Amino acid sequence: MSESDTLKEQFYGAVGPGGVAGAIATGVAKAVQGSSAVTSLVKDNANTRVALLKALSESRLDSRKAIDDFKKEVDHRLKAFSNKLESHTQQRWQAEQDLAKSLDEFQGEVDQTLETLEQVPVTVQKQIDGKLGPISNGINVMNRLKLTYLSNTKIPVFRWNWWHTHQHSATSWFDGNNPRGFGGVHPSSWTDGNHRAWDMNNDIKYIRRLFIRKGTANKYGASVCQDTYLMHSSTTARMCGVVFRILNTKKGQKINWNPEWMYTSWSGWSEDASVSMNGASTFRNHCQYSWCRNKINMDIPANSEGTRITTVVFVSSSSGPNGNGHSNHQRTNVMQFNDNSLSLKEGLEFRDDMDVATGSWKQ
Repeated sequence: MSESDTLKEQFYGAVGPGGVAGAIATGVAKAVQGSSAVTSLVKDNANTRVALLKALSESRLDSRKAIDDFKKEVDHRLKAFSNKLESHTQQRWQAEQDLAKSLDEFQGEVDQTLETLEQVPVTVQKQIDGKLGPISNGINVMNRLKLTYLSNTKIPVFRWNWWHTHQHSATSWFDGNNPRGFGGVHPSSWTDGNHRAWDMNNDIKYIRRLFIRKGTANKYGASVCQDTYLMHSSTTARMCGVVFRILNTKKGQKINWNPEWMYTSWSGWSEDASVSMNGASTFRNHCQYSWCRNKINMDIPANSEGTRITTVVFVSSSSGPNGNGHSNHQRTNVMQFNDNSLSLKEGLEFRDDMDVATGSWKQ
């Protein structure tokens, strides 16, 4: 068989009824065989699509609700902020109004004051002078005080007094011989009983009651009592006393004071001259018919604070009597501090505090 015959046979076999039918049959069989998988795939695809559409729909609903809620929250916050901003604006406006009002009032006061000053300068000057007047007077007072013991604690200042004790008649002993007005000592004890300065009551109020006169002197000295008098009978006498209050500013250090004292006294009628520092029996003597002179040596005590105040009391009675007729007697009473006796050493100062001092002077 020729080559061309062979090719023809193959062609007719392929396109012929048998060949074509077989090919079709084979393809249909294969298609039918895979149809279940295709069908399953189509169903799955459809189910998936339905699920996606449902989920998408629900997601849209949830998103819309979230958006609505967010919008409400935003609206609420915006409204609150707007209200707050409006309140702040209102307060600021009110503050500006108040400030403007205050400035207007202040300006009005300034204008009024300036107008007053311009209109009445003489009156203003008088008012100023009136205000300054008390100050000027106060300065003058201070200048005057500088000339007194109040500004110089070395200037001697003291309390003193003189007294009698008896009147030879129905009166007899003064105050019924009550000690209250005589330093806490019975009047009879002063002029008939040899009582001394330290016998006075320890309460300083009795000292203050008896020594009511205030004296000042120069450190050169002081003539306190210098008197000659007549008396009837031997019972009374003229007494003279002085009280010094002295501050020791030295902490814990005693300082000596040695004043020269002139005095009178007579033992014949039991009348003493005496000195007491803080209630101690510092000095006593009878001078008889003349006057006497003694330097009284005292160590003024101190404390650890430099505030110790010492009380020193001097008492003189009268000299012996010079007869001048029946029961009439001439006598002398002397109390003096001689040259520079009242000069205090460094650390000692005179104090005038009897008006306020309380408690015991015997310490």
